[in-house]
Amino acid sequence: MTHLRDAGLTGNETIETSFGTLRLEHTFPTDESSELLFDQLDAQRAAQAYLWSLPLVGFLTWRERAAEVFGTTRFGDFVVYDSLREKRGIVTANLTTPYVINFTSLADGPLLIDYPAGPTAGGVLDFWQRPVVDLGQTGPDRGDGGGYAVLGPHHDDTPFQGSGRYVVRSQTVNIFIAFHVLTQDPRLMAAAKAGLKLSRAGSGPAPVRFIEGVDREWSATPARGMQY
Repeated sequence: MTHLRDAGLTGNETIETSFGTLRLEHTFPTDESSELLFDQLDAQRAAQAYLWSLPLVGFLTWRERAAEVFGTTRFGDFVVYDSLREKRGIVTANLTTPYVINFTSLADGPLLIDYPAGPTAGGVLDFWQRPVVDLGQTGPDRGDGGGYAVLGPHHDDTPFQGSGRYVVRSQTVNIFIAFHVLTQDPRLMAAAKAGLKLSRAGSGPAPVRFIEGVDREWSATPARGMQY
């Protein structure tokens, strides 16, 4: 029996691999070995498809489970993840500061964000978890607050030229908005929440609702197997 790295791949040969034993007869794999090779090809392609789609499925899972657990039903709903049980459902959360998070669709038009001044850090991501723009101290407003216009893939940016807003474009219609306040001072948290506004282009600001104190166990981790 020959290890795969030492195989000649000619003639009659028995080759040991990490996924089973392959047999060549007159240089060609036997029917059983061909089936084993195709099964391995399927497994590797499935693994690559899983890794490729994990950012998208992860955000989709988070959005759907947050709707179930925290009751996010409206355009302006933000969940405040503060307790250990609330944060434990997020794969990469830390315990030092609350997370304030919203999932929004751009299907009904560009999104306008009036972002508050103060010691915050956040951002907008598309549904592949790619950054669209930072918000707060690491963003173009540098912690001074400001207006943002978030456009979808095919929205015209002409109406926003000269508007004074930071104009950015998402490559997906669904987006993720998140920030946290970089202080334990409850007054600054209250000021950040009071200063945040969302609206559709051409419409007035929608009521922003902060859903907090739910303190339930939950998980945003995607399902496994065929359910994934």
